[in-house]
Amino acid sequence: MFGQAAISQALLSDVRSLKKTLSELAVGHTWQSAGMLPGLYVLAVGSETVAITATRQPDQLCKLVSQAVSTGPTIQCHLVQVDAPSWERYLGGEDTACIECETNGCRPLMACVCDLQDNPQCPRSKTGISRISDVMQRQMDAPLANGAKVDLGQLPLFTKVLRQVIHYEFSLWCTGKQGHEPTGESVYNTLTAHCGVAWVQLYCGRDFNLTSKLFERELVHWLQDRIEGERSGKQRKGLVARLHSTWPKKSAPVFFIGQHVYARWTNDVGKLVADVNRTVSDKRGFEGTIAAEGAAAGFWRVGFDGEPDHPGIPAKYITGREPEGEGEGEAEGL
Repeated sequence: MFGQAAISQALLSDVRSLKKTLSELAVGHTWQSAGMLPGLYVLAVGSETVAITATRQPDQLCKLVSQAVSTGPTIQCHLVQVDAPSWERYLGGEDTACIECETNGCRPLMACVCDLQDNPQCPRSKTGISRISDVMQRQMDAPLANGAKVDLGQLPLFTKVLRQVIHYEFSLWCTGKQGHEPTGESVYNTLTAHCGVAWVQLYCGRDFNLTSKLFERELVHWLQDRIEGERSGKQRKGLVARLHSTWPKKSAPVFFIGQHVYARWTNDVGKLVADVNRTVSDKRGFEGTIAAEGAAAGFWRVGFDGEPDHPGIPAKYITGREPEGEGEGEAEGL
């Protein structure tokens, strides 16, 4: 189990070790943990809820503070939901009772332990999960069965990122920032460079030529959806010409989940925080990764190594960054 679900299991284990009810924790309690990551969590067991804030301490432990969930504005948090009977069994020592808990509305995606230890000799392993970035572990569809034909219709999270990359590539080409017209191959190269070879090959396999053709078909579908508003019989050449001629000369920058960026720090309403930005030497800001769309239009959630995500930075304060490498792994057919 990995990604958000693994974080949830760490939270559940920590709360169980306290031997306190959720009602007692809602009154207020403080403790330290070596297994938690910084962030805001809400644990919901049946109708009971408690909020837990984790902050990193100088000794690398996390300080955790529990309190009642406040009623008011929407909050950004990890929401961990467990049914009451499973929670009771978990408290009684049944370690796997809460393994199916929901995290942010999603059931966990579980992997062979050999994936975590990067042991390709294990016959059950599908990928070396350690080679997939934290941000991309949040975009994990269940892998297709061995030998199954790749079906993007069964991979909604993967397809969402793929179509964002197609949009990004066309935005560069239409505005003259990229010399070549986007193709399935160029989309593959951008996707693997930013999101990682391991993440792409988990769903599409290692054959570069087959995957590029798959991406080319999805590129045409994206053009049809954008220009025609539906899947049509229009061919690529005419669609590309229409897109290029109608692309606005001044348009907002386009980003995609997994993209490496520089981001300047802002407050909750999108204004720059000068004191924080002065701590980084690069005027473009801190090195980060696009983690998701922000709650407001034109804002993006940005992830930073070892730190909680910034929930929303305006696009105007984000700059694309070239990846340091294209990750481990090779594609066949290159």
